[in-house]
Amino acid sequence: MALLNLRRRITLFYLLGFFVDLINTFITAVVSPKIGEALHADVATLAWVSTAYLLGLMLGMLPSRWLGQRMGERPVLLGSLVFFSGATLLIAWSGQMATLLPLRGLQGFAAGLFIPLGQALVYRLYSAHERPRVTMAIMAIGLLAPAVSPLAGGWLSQRMPWQWVLLASLPMALLALLLGDCWLPRPPAAARNEPFDGKGLLLAGAGVASGLLGMTDAGGGQGGMAMAWATLAAILLGSYLRHSRRIAAPLLDFSVMREPVFAGSMMLYLAVPGLFIGVNLLAMLYLQADLGWTASAAGSLMLPWTVGAALAIACTTWCYRSFGPTPLLLLGLALQIPGYALLALAYSTSSLMIAYALLGVGGSLCTSVAQSAAFSALASSELGQASTLWALNRQLSFCLGVTAVSLFFSLLTMLLGTRQAYQATFMLAGGVQATCLAVLFCLRIRSLVKRKERHESVSERSH
Repeated sequence: MALLNLRRRITLFYLLGFFVDLINTFITAVVSPKIGEALHADVATLAWVSTAYLLGLMLGMLPSRWLGQRMGERPVLLGSLVFFSGATLLIAWSGQMATLLPLRGLQGFAAGLFIPLGQALVYRLYSAHERPRVTMAIMAIGLLAPAVSPLAGGWLSQRMPWQWVLLASLPMALLALLLGDCWLPRPPAAARNEPFDGKGLLLAGAGVASGLLGMTDAGGGQGGMAMAWATLAAILLGSYLRHSRRIAAPLLDFSVMREPVFAGSMMLYLAVPGLFIGVNLLAMLYLQADLGWTASAAGSLMLPWTVGAALAIACTTWCYRSFGPTPLLLLGLALQIPGYALLALAYSTSSLMIAYALLGVGGSLCTSVAQSAAFSALASSELGQASTLWALNRQLSFCLGVTAVSLFFSLLTMLLGTRQAYQATFMLAGGVQATCLAVLFCLRIRSLVKRKERHESVSERSH
């Protein structure tokens, strides 16, 4: 009973910290116009309010595991919340972009220290067959925060200065800090004297930053700069990979990618939720600029998506135990295909609501099952590296999705009319899901054939 209470408390502590990060990520979009008006910033500069946070987030993830092993998980987790709260509080006195952007980066860095380390800690408390339940709780928070953030941000933005909107996450961060101080075990586990990979941090950090800058420029139509940043990112990350193979304790150990279920789940994350983020941004533009919808009407399509996603998350735990991951992934991918097709046709409001409901069910089914399968396949000693890689991949998938969809749309616009380019992009997204479905189905058949062959071989030897 004591162990059960400890697990629930630590899980609640992590989920609250994760919720703080997501609120801080999504709430800025609502208040961006007020920030631009108050600080006399143009659209390109305003984009950095979110980009600076994202850059800090990914850079903070890189040393998170090493710090947890060196100093113990408790001081790093609590310290990251202190760091985050301090940076958030200072935003109240920020009166210009020159101070706001570094503070957003510091917020992101602190959240980056917290997310992978806390996730690994929580997963280690549960056996492999119990981890899908933890994943469902994480996915539920990931669904709740984007739904709550615009509502809370819009309400605050109408009544308070813009600083108060960015301060909205502070009370929850302080509550998480208090709960963590009460609940996290004392003393921390014995620290390990693993050497710090400073060269790896420089190479990986510079590579991630260059890649993010390249994707930002690509999304803004600056093709030349995007290619330059992408080339630099490829060189730096390639150098890091070579470096990581030559040392005993690399900052990021990609050997966990040898586990096929984990590696496949990482790739699926790029193809499903990452792609949807890009398509959804394009769809909002399509509905308003081309079809004449109001912003509120276009935004209301996220309601059927949210209902569908919630339904998928609620059902996944039982279905995962009963059917296993592969049938659920096949179903999720199959539901995505007509969803994107209906989005491309857009012949009525009801069809678009069905499209978003299908995308919500299918996408959340794929995402929750992929994460459940990925972490159920790992040993406890691998969870630290896996959590860092998973968190980085999640953030990069969103950036890559937006960039890839924007680039394809721009290319198709030069070949087709604007409306046809929208429709072709949505159909192409459905084609990506169909390709993933075909590949997964072939792998499933191959696995079943091999299992049958092994069974027949065992039967022959027994006779």
